[in-house]
Amino acid sequence: MNYCSIKDLRRYLQFTPIKVNNDRIGVGDGVNTRFYTSYKPIIDPDYDGVVRDDVEVKVNGEIFQVLNVDSEEGCITLLDPPPTGLDVSASYSWHPVSDHELKVAIEAAEAEIDAECGRSFKESLREERIYLSYGNIITLQNTPVIRVESVIIESLSGEVIEELQPSMYECYSEPGVIRLKTYYAGKVSPPWYTPSTFYVRVRYLSGYSEIPGIVKQAALLLSSYHILSKISILYTTEPEYQGRISVVFKKPSEIFSRLEFLRGEVERIKKQLPKQIKVL
Repeated sequence: MNYCSIKDLRRYLQFTPIKVNNDRIGVGDGVNTRFYTSYKPIIDPDYDGVVRDDVEVKVNGEIFQVLNVDSEEGCITLLDPPPTGLDVSASYSWHPVSDHELKVAIEAAEAEIDAECGRSFKESLREERIYLSYGNIITLQNTPVIRVESVIIESLSGEVIEELQPSMYECYSEPGVIRLKTYYAGKVSPPWYTPSTFYVRVRYLSGYSEIPGIVKQAALLLSSYHILSKISILYTTEPEYQGRISVVFKKPSEIFSRLEFLRGEVERIKKQLPKQIKVL
């Protein structure tokens, strides 16, 4: 689960998909199956992760089956070559900022949030092997702990001594602390062969089943800032991009005013993000 979705980001930025109907993309020759759209990149307007089912191609008014779509290049590959001399048209959605660019921006925002908070908010299965030289308390690196899958006591050489039953330990979710009930490092304890120091291997599920609202908001702000920063550079350096971006922004100055607003919002929300709790 991402901290925010492409759909969330498009709506926040008001990057509405632009629908194109019956774009004439070529004429059949009985051999060629690849055709290029007039506008690109092609995007996924229903946000189901599949672009091909949102592209409709007609040859002389009859629907032709689409085999593949290269979204970035605006290339549509048909299953069969259209007959010679027949017009080929396509209906699809596009936007100057591709789904891939938004995905990269979201991933960059997530990495920045994780670094800021000292934790990941995504639900994920993890495993840690912790050396215990004294006591019966271990602290896991990733919190909150949703569920402990297994706790295994190992010797220093890696030999399994025992896999503990749930009744043999306690887990405290948010600090990620596990207290062993039947093992205590630093002194010899029964049974007689239990070493005084050992490893504890813990396999557990951590993260959030639902992303906290403040984290989602931070992801939207950060990823928006990344996208608009890139657009502002391209707008000032790439003539081709200037024409494309005018479809999105009525006034070029709007890009820079929104960047200024986002810069302040990013710093404000970073201070509100939940930081990792460590047990000393």
